[in-house]
Amino acid sequence: MFAHARQLHLTMHLMRMSVHQYDVFFVDQPSTCIPFLRMFCGKRVVFYCHFPDKLLANGAYVEGRRKKNASILKSIYRFPMDWLEEVTTRQADIILADSKFTGPSDQIALHFPETPTESRISWN
Repeated sequence: MFAHARQLHLTMHLMRMSVHQYDVFFVDQPSTCIPFLRMFCGKRVVFYCHFPDKLLANGAYVEGRRKKNASILKSIYRFPMDWLEEVTTRQADIILADSKFTGPSDQIALHFPETPTESRISWN
């Protein structure tokens, strides 16, 4: 939650000070600022997706299988965070993945099914 707040604070500062200098923004984790950069600045956004946070959050993603052992309290907390990640990620113009595992045929397409943008692998 604090990572999202920190990123939004920095994005607001960027929007006030120097947004006119840039044509494209490269965004790393988290994806929270993407809609702000697109709506309020009218800029294109490239999102670099290391690995979807919603898969790492419960600490149980091992060898392609996701264990569902999170407590009910953690599930309640994670629901809006996962929703926010999915909604903001799909607003990027391009999604770059750092491996074939994270790339289009696997994790991004599987866990963000309504993402209209095409993801591309930048590193194998």
